[in-house]
Amino acid sequence: MRTACSQTRFRDAAHVVPSHGTGGCAAPGIIGLRRKLTGSVIAKDRRVEDMDRNEKKRLRDAIGERLDVSNARLSDDEAECLHDFIEDYDDKYKGQSTTRTSSYVGWSSDGKYTRTEEYTDTFTDDVGIRADYQYRDDDGQSGESSREIKDARGVLNWFKDRG
Repeated sequence: MRTACSQTRFRDAAHVVPSHGTGGCAAPGIIGLRRKLTGSVIAKDRRVEDMDRNEKKRLRDAIGERLDVSNARLSDDEAECLHDFIEDYDDKYKGQSTTRTSSYVGWSSDGKYTRTEEYTDTFTDDVGIRADYQYRDDDGQSGESSREIKDARGVLNWFKDRG
């Protein structure tokens, strides 16, 4: 399965991995995106060809129409990944949401407490991710926060952190 960032231009011992295909990284394909971004699929020293300046500028301009690319230095692979992510966004990401829950025991001046945390990540209507966090302690204390990820580096980091 091809993920949003599975375009590669590397030569493996047996074959050249194609640089175009179909697919995306809604839930199951995110693993491929993570591997691509962390370099664990194929070593970087096996690069067959580098992207030329005009192609990279074209990709960066296309990414900049939907995400903030100011102050973001992107590698060739990251630019391709983001471009694929944006191209597939409406069909494969928009509206998708995942929730993770965890709990732990902690100590304070009042004694022992149990905190339950919930993290919800939602792909918004515009290209971006809303990350919501809320917690509840067994003593009644609670809180919440929310942030929107609308910049290129933030989106890349979000995918890397999920690996």
